[in-house]
Amino acid sequence: MMNLDTVKLRLIQQIMNLESQSFLEKIESQVRTFVSIKNEEKESFWNAVRPIKKTPSIEEMIILQNHKSINKERFYNKVSQLQLEEPLEELLEMLKK
Repeated sequence: MMNLDTVKLRLIQQIMNLESQSFLEKIESQVRTFVSIKNEEKESFWNAVRPIKKTPSIEEMIILQNHKSINKERFYNKVSQLQLEEPLEELLEMLKK
């Protein structure tokens, strides 16, 4: 397996030996297509990445993550339907550990 620099050099040498302008134009067109695709991939990546704030507030995180609070009555209603053997307070305490 050749290293990248060797492949590049060999390709350049082969291109330098070409005498046909139409072949060179086709190669140039292909290279532009490859570069364009690569640039679009980079752009898509950077458009998807959001910068990380050093000290985000809880309020900002709630807004950014579109957080919806749970309804307390609804939560306890669902818990009562679970038929738990342990008290809810004990289970919640286990989550803290």
